[in-house]
Amino acid sequence: MPNIQKPTIKQHYVPQVYLKGFSQDKKRIYRYDLSNETQKLVPISSICYKDNLYEFNDKWAKTLGANYIEKIFCEFEAQFSIYINKLKKIIYEEFKETPLWIFDTEVDAFWVLYIAIQMLRSPWVLDLAKECSEQYFNKSDEYTDEIKTLSLLFCFPFLKSLSTNEYSLLNALLNTLTKLSIVIGIDRKDRIFTSDDPVYCDGLSLENIEKVIFPLSSNIVIFL
Repeated sequence: MPNIQKPTIKQHYVPQVYLKGFSQDKKRIYRYDLSNETQKLVPISSICYKDNLYEFNDKWAKTLGANYIEKIFCEFEAQFSIYINKLKKIIYEEFKETPLWIFDTEVDAFWVLYIAIQMLRSPWVLDLAKECSEQYFNKSDEYTDEIKTLSLLFCFPFLKSLSTNEYSLLNALLNTLTKLSIVIGIDRKDRIFTSDDPVYCDGLSLENIEKVIFPLSSNIVIFL
């Protein structure tokens, strides 16, 4: 959890608690670099982050609500641990007795929301949202801080209770993903891997996503 007195600067766009599911010691992970085709064992804390990625400022470049979005993400990561442990219990205990189970509405809702947020928190998505905001408002470079704030809140409308009547990228994604069915894949040999852009989507547009693949750990993958 971010410290109020000392705000978190290194902000991970792929959560560390998530990456631990692909690590043998929960501290280090094998990183394969596509640019030079090399593999290296690195600390989980040293990858998939950018400084102040989710911070927003006012027009005087003053930070507003330091770590506000980061704190909300931390709450989701705590829930991630709870829900994936429940899923593992089903797989390794209950599934032995019953080869078929159905998620309840609460579990469905959590995984759909978690996947939507994971898709939006990637730097390239935030950059695209910022670019679209610049074009829409026709603002120059002098409004960089305001545009970043608008694009962040458009992706993560967390300043008040979520409303299905308000358009945001998060709501648009949720409306699409909730129409898909959830399937869990299991690889008992732990061969599943992930990346710095962990959610794979197949579809022509935001409103027409047909398939989502999201590895949850080295042996569990979720399909929508």
